[in-house]
Amino acid sequence: MRQEIIETLPKLSPCDETDDFLHGFYRKFDRTFGLKTVPYLLEKPLIDPITTLIEQEQKGISCLFYQFSYEQLADALINVCKKNIPVNLVVDEQCIKNKKAHNLLKNLSIEGISISIIYPNKGDSRYKMHAKGILFEHNSDRARSLLVTGSANATVQGFSNVENKNDEIMICNDDPHLIRTFITSYKEITKENALPLLLPDNDGANKE
Repeated sequence: MRQEIIETLPKLSPCDETDDFLHGFYRKFDRTFGLKTVPYLLEKPLIDPITTLIEQEQKGISCLFYQFSYEQLADALINVCKKNIPVNLVVDEQCIKNKKAHNLLKNLSIEGISISIIYPNKGDSRYKMHAKGILFEHNSDRARSLLVTGSANATVQGFSNVENKNDEIMICNDDPHLIRTFITSYKEITKENALPLLLPDNDGANKE
């Protein structure tokens, strides 16, 4: 039964403007929300297309992730940061409770990446920072901003093709409406409850 259902589904990945189902689907979105572009699904392993987008970035990258522990993604962000391209990463406080993830974030900070931790129970907020997305300010290949967002955390299970990988959907889009919405949400998320990652100084005390 499962196979029969799968065979009746439209092939969504990769999707492009030649796909009649998607074209009709997004034409409905055009009329309803005014979208001008056709987003496409990123194929697994996610790390491959996302690394390419990171390498193509020319102005800056801003990331939101509930969990961040994938070293290959960290290496790609470090490499682009070394080109004097600003990189910002925002994660939930649950991330730093994992020792491996915490050490990875500290290394990213040492390499010049701006790390902010969302503490949902500080201030007026009582929620998890569960968003996942990467904003590319200016992609050299497309000469415009791009947004990658969806269900995947920046973990081995979310981004790679390991045996116990998660089923994920990540979409890349260049629609300015969605990008502005992401930027607004990013600012709202970080406005009240974001604190910088503190690193120990040489004496073992925390830096401000």
